[in-house]
Amino acid sequence: MDIGLSGYEHSSPTFYKGETFTFTPTIVPSGSFNDLTCWAEPDVLDITKNTGTKSVSITPKPNASTGQVKVLFSSATNPNPTAPVKSFFGIVKDKPEEDMSELPTDLFIQKTVWKFFTENGFTEKQTAGIMGNIMQESSWNPLRRGSGSSFWGLVQLGRSFSLELERQYEAAGLNLTEYGYDVKTYQGIGAQKNIPRNDLAAILDVQLNYIYGCKPTSRDWISPLMDASSVEEAAEVFLVRFEGAVEKTNLVEDNKIKYFLAFLDAYYQETSKRRNYALQYYEMRGDFN
Repeated sequence: MDIGLSGYEHSSPTFYKGETFTFTPTIVPSGSFNDLTCWAEPDVLDITKNTGTKSVSITPKPNASTGQVKVLFSSATNPNPTAPVKSFFGIVKDKPEEDMSELPTDLFIQKTVWKFFTENGFTEKQTAGIMGNIMQESSWNPLRRGSGSSFWGLVQLGRSFSLELERQYEAAGLNLTEYGYDVKTYQGIGAQKNIPRNDLAAILDVQLNYIYGCKPTSRDWISPLMDASSVEEAAEVFLVRFEGAVEKTNLVEDNKIKYFLAFLDAYYQETSKRRNYALQYYEMRGDFN
């Protein structure tokens, strides 16, 4: 078997932690791809052969140390498999922090929310379910207060919760009255664009951590959400167990719970819209990672 390494034997590709590096080696004869053996020295990489595309995927292991690593290729039929046919050196590095300072405001907020919840153990589908609710509740304004409403923020917390959140903003050195955050002022859709980026990042940090520890319906929402297996179910679990937005008058099909089996056929506000928004954000997940 002859193995071509797409020129990587003459360069040192970078393997970033948390990302997958994929390339297609040239194998002669072509039918011998299944006989290819791949490994790393030291053993800090997960290496996967993709039979369908005849490509190789390389991902640093979670505990991989940074530095140089050797990637080796041999034939499974080689009588001496420790003698590689080909090899190249790569470098394991920590993933660089993304510069989000120039992102559009809503995308900055969405990426921040996505990162927060996925890093706290929620799957991409479950996080999309949360985001579908946020879109319905606030259209991504972390300081939103509806006209005449006592509900505030990304997830429209009730006034008793938002008062505690205000105290946490103060403790973080944030003066939110600069952006109209007071009980007399309407903060509508789009007003988030008026918040300086550094302050917006600090506001999101405080608010998301508060949301994570909050129980507006006095019920656990984290455990059932982590059990949700679909985007639609996740959107409904967050609606029921966190938002608690029961629909009492508009009892139409679009407001029925259809995936959260414990509340099947119960009516909640804008249920279908939340599911659809969540599905859209799941399709957009590549923009958030």
